[in-house]
Amino acid sequence: MMEKKRVSDTRIEVMYFLVAVILVPLVLSLMYCVVSIFLFGIHSWGSEGVAADSPVQAPQLICDAIIAGVVITWIGAWAGARFVCRRYVMLRPLHVAQTVTAYFSGFSLLMWAAEFIPEFYADPYHEAVGVPMWLLTGLMTILSILVFHFASRKYLVGGDAQ
Repeated sequence: MMEKKRVSDTRIEVMYFLVAVILVPLVLSLMYCVVSIFLFGIHSWGSEGVAADSPVQAPQLICDAIIAGVVITWIGAWAGARFVCRRYVMLRPLHVAQTVTAYFSGFSLLMWAAEFIPEFYADPYHEAVGVPMWLLTGLMTILSILVFHFASRKYLVGGDAQ
């Protein structure tokens, strides 16, 4: 077993952010997209959204995407905490959880705000659902921030270096 290192909280925060917010969600999101394309026959993400021969309707896909986003966030927090807890001694795990949650909140809100820039998001209103997409993704952003916060507090544990 690898011996745990004593490092600064900042280094632990950066490693946790990179693993829990960037790496794991990126890999899982790509896997989710590939599975969605093969299972649901989605071949365009434009205003049509769903293939004509697909039995899945747009509201169901949006609910699935929101649930998948929240689950991916939880798995990312769990995997990131597991990564840093195995490698580093954390003397202030609550502080690390709160700081990285603040980073995650800022990152998520910036990504959500990018939807209001027309060059990034071409379909501001999804006709099949009847709800503005910014509202749905805003809901997913808030849920993801809450899930990340509580998962981080649960899975980040401290300890000493023996």
